Amino acid sequence: MNYMFTVYLTHILFVAPLFIYLWYVSTYQNKKISENLGILLLVIGISVFIYHLYKLIRLYKIMS
Repeated sequence: MNYMFTVYLTHILFVAPLFIYLWYVSTYQNKKISENLGILLLVIGISVFIYHLYKLIRLYKIMS
């Protein structure tokens, strides 16, 4: 296993879902957080997921 593979997989499985979960908690469980900050958390979570998934797929194609 490659170092970059581990980084991409960690971001896909842990970091992006954490941002999306923080958005979910702030939006649907009435935790006190700015609405703009909640939307920013969602956008960052989705962006991190898509970017690292793209990089992982690209790395996998290069490795094969």
